[in-house]
Amino acid sequence: MQHRNPNGTVKRKKKRPTHSVKYPVPGEVGGQLARRLVKAVRKAGFDLPLASHILCACSGGADSVALAVLLARYGRRVGAEITLLHVNHGWRGEESDGDEAFVRRLAKKLGIAFVAQNLQEKPALGESWEAHARGLRKAVFQKESDRRGGAPVFTAHSADDQAETRLWRLFTGAFEKLGGGILPRHGVEVRPLL
Repeated sequence: MQHRNPNGTVKRKKKRPTHSVKYPVPGEVGGQLARRLVKAVRKAGFDLPLASHILCACSGGADSVALAVLLARYGRRVGAEITLLHVNHGWRGEESDGDEAFVRRLAKKLGIAFVAQNLQEKPALGESWEAHARGLRKAVFQKESDRRGGAPVFTAHSADDQAETRLWRLFTGAFEKLGGGILPRHGVEVRPLL
């Protein structure tokens, strides 16, 4: 669409993405969550609606499932196509596979795409399992984002994660080096529930 400015120049209006999915009208709680999501995404520096693909990292835990449902149900408020992205480290055997199966079923139920990355790499002797897993996940997030033209990867880090990170950094002496906590946006990751 084109609009003429008062000075006669033509201004092209950003075309909103079209969606074939009919989204429900949010209730009171859903509406509050959707508004917070929109505010957080704008605060992270994005213009809405996003024209890009959205990847939603989903472990199968309560926080990431809540974010997945929120995006799937009210996604028209933030962007275009949504894909659930699950990283299966395989460290817990059948339980890890069960988490992947759960997220796969969730994606099908929500009517959105699903991608899983299966990793079997264990940390080196003396290396933190959590730090190793985080590094692997970040590499997967970057790869999947790049495959979709730089699509943001939404993660469900919450205020509890923020408090835990700040305390950990304070008690380990990493506070000065790494800063106070988790950033709302870092690289391809966006944390709208933070």
